[in-house]
Amino acid sequence: MKSYFLTFTGLLILFTGVLTNKVYGQCTVGQPNISVQAEAFSSITIVEGTSTTLTSPVAGTTYQWTLDGINISGATSATYTIHSFANSDIGDYNVIVDSAILPNGVSLSIFNADVSDYDRDRQALIDFYNSTDGASWTNNTNWLTGPIETWEGVRVENCRVTELRLSGNNISGTIPSSFKNLTGLKRLSIRNNTISGILDITEMPSLLHLYVSNNNLTDIRFGNNNLLQRVHIQDNPFVSGKTIDISNMRGLIDFRAARLNLGGLTVSGDYNRLLYFIISENQIPGTLDISRMPNLILCYAHDNQFTNFNIGIGEALSRFYFYNNPVAAGKTMDISGMRKLLDFRVQGLGLNQLIMSGTYDEMLYFIIRDNQIGGTLDISMMPKLRLCYAFNNQFTDFRLGSHPELGRFYFYNNPVVPGKTMDISSMRKLLDFRVQGLGLSELIMSGSYDEMLYFIVKDNQIGGTLDISMMPKVILCNAENNFYDDLILPSNVTGADRTLTHLHIRNNNLHFDDLLPYSTIFDSFNFSYNRQRTVPTLVSGSTVSVLVGGGIDYIWTPSASNTSSVVVTASDTYSCEVRNASVPGLVIKSDPVFVTASSSRRSNHTAKTTKRLANSEDMMQVFPNPISVGEPIKIALDMGENQNAHINIYTIQGKKVINQVIDRKEKNSLYSIHSDGLVPGIYIISMEMGSKKINQKIIVK
Repeated sequence: MKSYFLTFTGLLILFTGVLTNKVYGQCTVGQPNISVQAEAFSSITIVEGTSTTLTSPVAGTTYQWTLDGINISGATSATYTIHSFANSDIGDYNVIVDSAILPNGVSLSIFNADVSDYDRDRQALIDFYNSTDGASWTNNTNWLTGPIETWEGVRVENCRVTELRLSGNNISGTIPSSFKNLTGLKRLSIRNNTISGILDITEMPSLLHLYVSNNNLTDIRFGNNNLLQRVHIQDNPFVSGKTIDISNMRGLIDFRAARLNLGGLTVSGDYNRLLYFIISENQIPGTLDISRMPNLILCYAHDNQFTNFNIGIGEALSRFYFYNNPVAAGKTMDISGMRKLLDFRVQGLGLNQLIMSGTYDEMLYFIIRDNQIGGTLDISMMPKLRLCYAFNNQFTDFRLGSHPELGRFYFYNNPVVPGKTMDISSMRKLLDFRVQGLGLSELIMSGSYDEMLYFIVKDNQIGGTLDISMMPKVILCNAENNFYDDLILPSNVTGADRTLTHLHIRNNNLHFDDLLPYSTIFDSFNFSYNRQRTVPTLVSGSTVSVLVGGGIDYIWTPSASNTSSVVVTASDTYSCEVRNASVPGLVIKSDPVFVTASSSRRSNHTAKTTKRLANSEDMMQVFPNPISVGEPIKIALDMGENQNAHINIYTIQGKKVINQVIDRKEKNSLYSIHSDGLVPGIYIISMEMGSKKINQKIIVK
């Protein structure tokens, strides 16, 4: 008789799955086909109620299957099938082939308690399917048919459902109460659906990942879920005022609870693994404390009710959004240790100090607007900066740096000391530049600004040429209330491809000849140029004159001939309005000046007026007069403390050649203005101080 022991020793007992069946550990689910082929495994566990087939490892003529050494009636084929595994089927199985019993069989046991868990998981999923209109899901493959591990989005391990992944699957309806029976879940991902009701995870202690954002859930009931690592629950219409307690979730890596109407968040202890903390757009009060989250990379806490903060060192922090919180005004924030910041937004907190030091090599977005921060705005240590909003603060100075990547710069409404120079010659990617109201005396620009769309420099003291010809895409330019005396617009401004839709240049030193090249487009877009600053009325003996480039019509008060220069015949206060019909609406006025006719005798009124004007002119003494070429012009000013004077020097033809802002800190001070570049001739020195304007003639020889 043949010995099968010698022939088949060393072979293994294998599980051979039928169709899509899966095996996890020793838990066989579905419809397994078990092939008994030798001795390596002596025990296999079978799920109650499943069909189990044993197959002889060798071929023969006759077969007899045995259970615990007793022949099984009728089991005389090469295979033996147990159609519904039950307690009576537990035992040791073997097969006798051609009267030779195999030396090693297999022991089959049954799941009891675990089968109940499996059944409960199955029923919980069925209830979930029925409660959320599973027939309408985008993908419901195999649901309610076959073993549950074949159902779309379901993963089973050791006869327990451990994962449910059904995000973005058009699921609507409520969560059934039996859903909490999925106690073996490790990952629940049902985000981006319209599931409503209450999610209860109090009995899911193994849960690691919870993704339920963007649904219609009204509440989530947490329990002792201290293994949770990733929690995404944002964008659900929670009942307003709910408090969430995460004080025992020490393993959190990623917590996102934005837009839930939360009224409180309980946080305590250390969160050493936490990288992402998103709690924005809630109603959370008290103190934002992230000082015990040392590895935090991202924090979004904006739009809450925080009145204080404790942000710690934040060495790993990259993005920090904390705007729109009613923080008590006057706080100091220290970000000197946050070297990895790339996006920092703390607008509207009433901060009065922001402590910074060193370099911020990764900073791209720096938004500190609407605070009370004073001192110097220093962004020179942010070489990659793309956007800076620092308007509505108390900065008195600035330090910009080169910033080749800067696209948007808003720095208006700050009490910067007047007379500063700003250099943007290296900022080639600027597309939105707003520095109105800073009292700048000079804006250094060079080259082209191919991306510039919005250029707003109004309410400064900038002179020279307003040249936006190097901004081919500019949409809006507002340069009102400056001292520009020339204008160059983009070459396409008169063509069909013009991008410029708003140009505001009122209250500068622009004359008709500066505007005439653009006369054909005055009415074709929003172009405002009236009014312009007044010009000095020049007096030489009994002759008064005004110098306005491109002027045609001269209307004198008192009435005189329609010329730019007239000889007075009576002592009076003279002024002129200059027009040119080709520049409609613009009237350039000259400053009134009292002139004494050589043949007239002073009346009492004239004497008083002359005395008043003399006293006014005493506010500015210019000497020596005349001066030599290259000699400094001395100006003695008598005006109140903390007042500023704007000094302009014009040629006799009315062209401005020098402008300078004098910052007055003391009374009766003496100032010098360099006369470099002046050639021999007659010049007009004009001083503006508030509403006062004084003109004096000086001769350079």
